[in-house]
This record gives sequence, structure tokens and C-alpha cells, in this order.
Amino acid sequence: MTEKIKLKTNHIIRSSLKSLKNNFLEYFIFESIYKTVLHFFIVPLMMFIFTFFVKLSNDGTIKNTDFFKLFIDIKGFAGIFLISLFLSVIFFIEFSVLIIINYSARNNSNPSVIHAFITSLKKLRLLLGKGFFIMLIFALLIIPFLETGIESGIFANIRVPDFVDEYIFSTYKLFIPYIILMLMVVFFSVGLVFMINVAVEEDCTLPQAFKKSRLLAKGNKIKIIWILFIWNLIVLVIPALFIGVPFILLILLFVRATGFDYNEFTSTMPYIYAWGVQLYYIVVSMYVPANICLISEIYHALEHEPKEFKLSVPQGIEKFQMKAKKILSSYSLVFLSIILTSLFFYTLYSAGRFKNAMFNFTGVDIISHRGDSKNFTENTLQAIISAKEMGADSCEIDVQLTKDSRVVVFHDKSLKRLTGISEYVNNLDYEELIALAGQQVKIPLFEDILDYAKDNIKLVVELKPDSRKTDLVEKVVGYVKNRNMISKVMIQSLDYKSLEMIETIEPRIATGFIAYMLYGDYKKLVVDFLNVEKSYLSEKMIKDIHNAGKKVWVWTVNSEDEMEKFVDMKVDGILTDDILTLKNYLKEKSEEILKYSNIIK
Repeated sequence: MTEKIKLKTNHIIRSSLKSLKNNFLEYFIFESIYKTVLHFFIVPLMMFIFTFFVKLSNDGTIKNTDFFKLFIDIKGFAGIFLISLFLSVIFFIEFSVLIIINYSARNNSNPSVIHAFITSLKKLRLLLGKGFFIMLIFALLIIPFLETGIESGIFANIRVPDFVDEYIFSTYKLFIPYIILMLMVVFFSVGLVFMINVAVEEDCTLPQAFKKSRLLAKGNKIKIIWILFIWNLIVLVIPALFIGVPFILLILLFVRATGFDYNEFTSTMPYIYAWGVQLYYIVVSMYVPANICLISEIYHALEHEPKEFKLSVPQGIEKFQMKAKKILSSYSLVFLSIILTSLFFYTLYSAGRFKNAMFNFTGVDIISHRGDSKNFTENTLQAIISAKEMGADSCEIDVQLTKDSRVVVFHDKSLKRLTGISEYVNNLDYEELIALAGQQVKIPLFEDILDYAKDNIKLVVELKPDSRKTDLVEKVVGYVKNRNMISKVMIQSLDYKSLEMIETIEPRIATGFIAYMLYGDYKKLVVDFLNVEKSYLSEKMIKDIHNAGKKVWVWTVNSEDEMEKFVDMKVDGILTDDILTLKNYLKEKSEEILKYSNIIK
């Protein structure tokens, strides 16, 4: 069993395609029911449980690093444990049902979704003891690769943001260890791919299945990874082409037939788009069954003596199944009509949302990130002046304290990135800081920037507090009040306690929390707006924040595609390094909407 067995890629892929084809109906029925139950019942229940324990263990919200504090809080840990239990169960059920359907077909018995599901429930006993933790590890490893519906619930708001990845890939000192770690995770994961097959088909505990799966994969990991890669290209790319090519052709034919009549095009395009999206998601719903087919084929190629097991068939289920099949065959046209009608109305709904996103435009604030940092040194007076001249609505700057408690406009804790000097700002007096930075990086005082901004541009001031956070808050608020600039300055920070201080000292100053991880009741936050990391922000999150009476900003958006995405999602402000691109896009958007409005009148 531990010897290296030659896996024939072509044979395994052909067999997997045949298995997927033969069992397509059963897979589709189960996945449709499973995804529906998951989306409408299981995920909301998990989110309810999670939210309940968050409220018990915190102030009703999880903010950035607060998530990790849940593990050391008994109430938070209890919530995480229950969620973990749910994860283990739902993943085991999905995988085991699909494996049982595949197994039944392989052994020339009629695969039944009902039989497979009941058998799967009986095999939940395999999760007892250590099996629960092993299944949890398996689930957490595969979640990033699956369309489960779970990631759109809880995990949509709890994940690694893009800026962390960007930071890792910015230097080889972090990049190389990261790649090595990911390769180790992949190789470890490959050893688990047969675990549920072994547990279900051989009716053994998950620890036993874990050991056997690793033995089966030993000596074949590179080949298995290669086969998985080729298979997933086939599963994802080819169906996308089958949908995408006709979709493009349909648009081209429409344009040719109408002579690109703008009125007809803008009225019809949302429906074509919505229908295409639905077809794509139908295809994607078969992603997990397709991979189960492949893994099962590889497993049986490596396992010479697979054991047999009987399906659990409760009394009366056979009669029920026969009646169900008879009804389905007799009224197949009725059921098909219901499905098509549902798709039709859902298309109308989706198209309406698409149209609303396209044409219900109320404007977006352009917030320059550290001034015009694209053409000038960030956080300098020249960068701020240029941002104003380019048409930014406001300018974001960063402030912190020097050793002698002067408030300077500078982002990093160290001078290393901009000057090459490994000295920390808070360890230097202001005069020392200026001398070290030199003429290349002219670090301004906060009060000087305020004096320029008073009659020119609004400021968004990000606090970079150290152990003297109270001093920083009091000084910044004092400077703003003394210059009568409360209406022209907004203050934001990653440090929520600093924002609470501002609310106490001067509640008239608008405040914003910078979030890269946020979950819970947004109404309980004392801030006026939330500035959310772009990879983390979702349409639902924006809606929830707006319902809480707060504005939504997003950072840092520099490509036109991303600008379009977030404008359509109805954010209130976009933090960007590329002021002109955002300004030009918003101008084109407004002109497009005006043209459309004149047409429909």
C-alpha cells in the first residue's frame, strides 16, 4: 500500500468525467438542496450563534485584532467551539453524501440522494472524539477552495486582508518563508484528500482514515497535485468558456441587430448579464461533486482492496422513492416550468439590482491618500497642494508624536522606507528628525498643514498613537479647535480607544474607524464613518453600515475596475493614490447616467 503506484492522468480524468456525467442529476439535486439549506438556514444560524457570543464577550463588535481575544475569553471560545462543531458536521455530510453516490454508481446500484443522506447521517458517529478535531482541520484547509456559502457569511468578515498579502510579497525576507509555508500546507493537505473516502467506504474512525490517507498519498503527492490542477482547469475554465463565448456572441449579435442603439442596449444588457451570472453559478455549484469524482477515482486507483458497505435504507423509504420518481417523471414538465419561471423572475430581480447599481448614482468623495503621493513625497505640503489642485474632495494625512511631543505629519514609525535611515520617529526630537530626513523628505508639522488646509481643502487625519495616545489625541483636537476647523477636519484611526477619547473631548469632530476586520453591531460604534479595507468590504456590509446611520469609505483603491466596483456598491468615499483616474471615472459615470436619464424620459 505504501509503494508508489503509477497514476495515469488521462485515464483518471476520463473516468472522472464519466462518473460526473453518469451521476450528474443526483449530484445536482443534492447540491441544490444542500446549498439552499446552507444559505437560508445553517449559515444564518451559525452567524446568530457567533453574534450572540460576540455580544457576551465584547462590546457587541469585533474590531481588527479583537478576534484573537475571543480565544482567551471563555464565552468567546464557547461560541467558536459551537461554530467549529457545525463546520465539521456540514462538511462531513456534504462530502460523505457525494462519496456514497459515487460509490453506489461504481458498484452498479442506483445512486439515491435519500439513501446517501441517511447513510451519511449514520456515519456522523465517526466524528466522535479526535475525529471532530481532524475534520475541523480538514474543513479549515479546504474552505478557501470551495463555494460553500459559509465564506459569504461569517468568514466574509473574518479573513486576512489584501494589504497583509501585499506586505508579505513586498520583501523576499517574508515572501520566501511564506511560499515555503504554503507549499508545506499544500503537501500536508494532499495527504488528507482521501480521508473521508477511507472513513466512509471502510467505516473506520477519522484518525484511522487520516493515517491511511497519508499512506495512500505517500510517494504520489506531486502526481496527485498535477492531476488536481489539470482537472480543475477543465472543471472551471471549459464551462466558463461554454457560457462566456455564447454570452459575448449574444451581445455582438444584439449590437449588430440594433446598430448599437444606446436605449435598447442599456435596457437589455442587465437581463443578459443577470442570466449569464446565473448560468455561471449553476456550473460552479458542481465544483465540489466534480472534485469528489476525481478524488474517488484516484483513491480507487491506489486502493487495491476497497471494502464494501451497505446503504442505510429505512423501512418505507423505497416506496417513498418510487412514488417520488413517478411524480417527478409524470410532472417533469411542470417542475421544469417552475424552475424556468423561478430563474426568469430571479433574472428580473438581478437585472433590477444591476440597473440600480449602474444608474442610481449619488456621488462619491475623492479622498487623496497621503496627498498626491503618486507625484510627490507622501504627507508633504507639496503633495497636499497637488491633491487639492487635482480635484480631491479631501486629503488623508498621518500624524504622530516626536520624542519632544511635536505633532508631525508622517506615516511610518521608522524613517527606513523613505530615507533609508533606521530610526524611529518617537525616539527623535523634531529638530533631530528634520536633520535626519533631510531635504528629500520635508516632514511638516501638523499645525502648518492645518494653516494651509483651512481655506483650501478638508483633511482626514489618521492618528498613529504610541504609549502617549492621550497626549496625541488632546494635541490634535486642540489644534483643530483653536483654528475653528471642526467642520473641515475628520479624524480616523486603527486605535478605537483614541476615537472614544475624541468623542468625549469634542463630539462635534467627525471620527472614523479604520477596519480590516469588523463584525457585529455597527450601531454601537461611536464613530461617524467606517473606512474599510477593500478586499474585506462587501455589499451586505455596506448596507448594514448604512442602516446603522454611518458612512462607508474604502481603502486603498487605485485601479479603475475597483473604482467602478465600489461606486456601484454605493460607498460614500474612496481613498486613492490615483486622484485623476477616479475623478475622470466619476465624471464619465455622471455623464453616462445623465444620458440614460434623458433617454428614458
